[in-house]
Amino acid sequence: MAFPKNARPVMLSSILLAVLAPVSYCAEIQPAPKPAEALIPVEADSPQAELVPVSLKPIANQRMEHLSPPTGRITLGGIPFEIPGEGNNTFQSGATATGEIDVHVRKARALHILMNAGWGVEFRGRRVGAVTLTFTDGMAVSFPIVCGESVRETWDFLDEAAGRKMAKPLADIQWRNVLEEQQNRGRPAVAYIDMLTLQIPEGLAGRTLAAVTIVDQSKETPESRGAVLEVYGMTVRAAVTEAEPIPPPGRG
Repeated sequence: MAFPKNARPVMLSSILLAVLAPVSYCAEIQPAPKPAEALIPVEADSPQAELVPVSLKPIANQRMEHLSPPTGRITLGGIPFEIPGEGNNTFQSGATATGEIDVHVRKARALHILMNAGWGVEFRGRRVGAVTLTFTDGMAVSFPIVCGESVRETWDFLDEAAGRKMAKPLADIQWRNVLEEQQNRGRPAVAYIDMLTLQIPEGLAGRTLAAVTIVDQSKETPESRGAVLEVYGMTVRAAVTEAEPIPPPGRG
């Protein structure tokens, strides 16, 4: 709804595009060094984790309009994000199907991404896109985005929201709501910002993350509306880089 407005890894050389169908999905490594289920979880508040917010300004093409969140450096779900207060602050796939942003974060372990879908209700149970993480050595891993599992609508009427429960997402994807805003759109409604945590598989964890690509695959024709993915912020979770030991001073 818009403002009134798990499959084993396969070897590929480019981002995978899948047929939209109600099937199970899993993260796809390209090429695949190890199974995607082997993960290295690092808690966000662990002293071994460093959280690096990424500005969306290079790909922001819309202003967030389904609710009024705080802006600037904010914390949602215990994760810091950067949401610009001026100008466009959202990547919306209704305007362009693909958004790619340079990141360059060393020892990446996971990506936290704030995401909803403007017309998620109409695509429940269907794969509507993917988030692909590309590393500086050319390796990549692609996480499928499925409405009703890893993404949902931007807002809903309260009397309808209760019947739209999120299914449990894939083992390598964690989903949670981090912000709700009570509204009145002719009748009581609630608007959301949700967070996906994409765990980087063990075979790739610890590499330098070069770029993040969001692709909307839901449009059946160039003229169709599609699910309209909306991304409001992203933060990379990385292992803390240990300081180089300082050699003892030489003797004169």
